[in-house]
Amino acid sequence: MSKRKIWGLSLGIIFISAVIWLAINQSAEVDTVTVKRGNIQKYVEDIGIVKCRDATSVSMEGTGLIQSIAADIGQRVSKGEPLLRMDPKHLEIQIGAAEEKIRELQAHLLVADEACAMAELDYNNTQMLADSGAVNNWEMLQKKAILMNSQSSRTVCEAQLKQAQFNRDSLLQSFEKQVVFSPISGVVLERTAEVNTIGVAGTVAFAIGNPDNIEIEADILADNAVSIKPGDEAQIIVRAEDRQTIGGQVTKIAPSAKNVVSSLGVNQKRVSVTIEPLGRSELLKPGYEVDIKVIVQTKSNVLLVPVQAVFDYQGESCVLVIEAGKATLRPIRQGIKDPSFVEILDGLEEGELVLAEPDSSIKAGVKVKPRKS
Repeated sequence: MSKRKIWGLSLGIIFISAVIWLAINQSAEVDTVTVKRGNIQKYVEDIGIVKCRDATSVSMEGTGLIQSIAADIGQRVSKGEPLLRMDPKHLEIQIGAAEEKIRELQAHLLVADEACAMAELDYNNTQMLADSGAVNNWEMLQKKAILMNSQSSRTVCEAQLKQAQFNRDSLLQSFEKQVVFSPISGVVLERTAEVNTIGVAGTVAFAIGNPDNIEIEADILADNAVSIKPGDEAQIIVRAEDRQTIGGQVTKIAPSAKNVVSSLGVNQKRVSVTIEPLGRSELLKPGYEVDIKVIVQTKSNVLLVPVQAVFDYQGESCVLVIEAGKATLRPIRQGIKDPSFVEILDGLEEGELVLAEPDSSIKAGVKVKPRKS
């Protein structure tokens, strides 16, 4: 073999050896974070509806054609102020007929009273004659039958008169119910009644409340609501461009869950939670949706790592720790977490470096070095 070939072969071996050495000893650059102490909060998130605390539904008590409406949405009304009137003509006709019927029965009752009085007088006179033997028993029985018949006729007439008076009074009450009055002072929040439509008793016509006295009601999944208690701190995030946040406090939790069908058709158990805003905002208006966070647990001065640094491996929560320049698999025990951080109860020490976002390209035992920021 010539010297030139030997020299070329030697250079090739050296090159291949260098490549292998570099491959073995080269370190992958990775993003890292330092395990630090800090504060963390666990909270429940959901959607809430702004409601007036004293909102009242106003229903129609009468039935008839709606003739006029005196209040519209957004209008302030006072307690006792008329909101709606129905056409009273049909009731006026019925009341007139009822009054006529009462007068007719009153006249019949007078006649029945006179007939009853005469029959009683005739019976008493006949009784006196019978005692002296002037009349026989047959005539006495006839007089008694006449008296009982007249008394029965009077009783029937009296009952008919009472029924007619009851009907008249019921019509008068219905007449009064043709007008709907506001039960409280406030602002008209909703109006479902329309002029020239038939109003039916029991139908809600208005909702009235005070928009300055509001609360937030949220239906929260029962599994999450179990950790909420009255007095918990809350945050109310207005759905506006600046995402204004207002403080709040849980004031009430429903004693039982209710079935709610989600937009996807899933049957869910949800619990109604009421939150009182601790601040004011013009953007909090009845009927508006807001995002809410209820803080159920707060911890201070605990070890934290980003959520992205933690992954599951063989049924355990793990991180990749940098030890002696290599990525080392480390099982950990988690505490509470929020969308950004996880509390570390065991498995890490303050100041250790962990991979910020481990992926499948970095395995345990691989040489790594923190990427320069």
